[in-house]
This record gives sequence, C-alpha cells and structure tokens, in this order.
Amino acid sequence: MITQEQEQARTAVDDRRPVTGALAAAGIAGPVIFAVVALVLGLLRPGYSFVGDPVVKLVAGPGGWVQHVSFVILGSFMKRTRSGSISACVRPGGARLAPRYSC
Repeated sequence: MITQEQEQARTAVDDRRPVTGALAAAGIAGPVIFAVVALVLGLLRPGYSFVGDPVVKLVAGPGGWVQHVSFVILGSFMKRTRSGSISACVRPGGARLAPRYSC
C-alpha cells in the first residue's frame, strides 16, 4: 500500500524529470557547439593549425568575440549539467551510475 507521502514524492520526481533531461541535453550540446565554433573559426583563420595551436589562439584577431561567446556558452552549459546531475542524485531512485560518482 502506498502512503500519501510516497505518492507526493513520486509526483515531485515526475515533475522534475523534464528539467533534468534538459540539463542533460545541455551537457551534450555545450561541447558540440564549442567544437563546431572552434572548427569553423580554425578553418577560416589562415595559418591556424589544429595540431600545433591551442583553441584559445582563435580569440586573438578578427572574429575572436565568437570564440569568447563559445567559451561562455560551454561554461554555462557545463554548470547547468552539474546542477542536473546533482538533482538526479537527490531524488529518490533517480541516481544512475554517472550521477552517483558526481555526488
């Protein structure tokens, strides 16, 4: 038999699932956006070597503001992903392998 408290906890968990999923998606999208921006800027920059030059070198010169924005987006998305993994840890029965190690 399910008590009223258990039912309320289950409802609260179900309400947070879309948010946790969106935060997990941010963890996937952030590095992808960063890589695409770095790739495009590297291809457009004459003399830039993907092997020999660091990504931060793309900040100097024309179009450097785009790389700055990419760094901010990556940091913001990674921070949100961390919030999502903490949220998955706190909810009852919500933690899986990766979130357990990050708690």
